[in-house]
Amino acid sequence: MKSYILLPSEPVQSQITIAPAGTRPPVLFIGLDVHNDSIAVSLAPSDSTEVRAGTGSSAGKHDDVLKLVKKLQAAHPERS
Repeated sequence: MKSYILLPSEPVQSQITIAPAGTRPPVLFIGLDVHNDSIAVSLAPSDSTEVRAGTGSSAGKHDDVLKLVKKLQAAHPERS
């Protein structure tokens, strides 16, 4: 069993500027369930209460993840 020692760290400042409500572009939240041989993908648009579970899976290899990213960009160009 591995042991880890956590050292105190300095607070990190946010690098995100939050726009006023109503002016924010829609965001697509992506959930990844990562395993050794696969990655299951779920999507949750910020302007909806819907979560699309199991919308796809990837074999877990670098090229498969890149294909998945391109597929999501093509399916949701307004959120890129």
